[in-house]
Amino acid sequence: MHDFHKHTAEALPELLKRLKAGGYKVVAMKAKARCRPSAYDDEVLKDAKLPTVSSPPGSSVVQTISE
Repeated sequence: MHDFHKHTAEALPELLKRLKAGGYKVVAMKAKARCRPSAYDDEVLKDAKLPTVSSPPGSSVVQTISE
C-alpha cells in the first residue's frame, strides 16, 4: 500500500475485509537489503523527465509496522 491518496485510505478497510474473506492473509513485508533500481528504471525516469531525489524518504513518510 505505497499510496498516500485519500480515496485509497478510505477504501482500505473494505479491501482488507474482502481479502480476508477470500482466504488471503495480509502481512507486512520488510526487505532483507536495500534494492538498487535497475537500468530500465533509470531509463524510464530519464525519459519521463520526472524529478528525482538523492535519498530515500525519511520518517515523515515511512512508517514501520511491527506485530
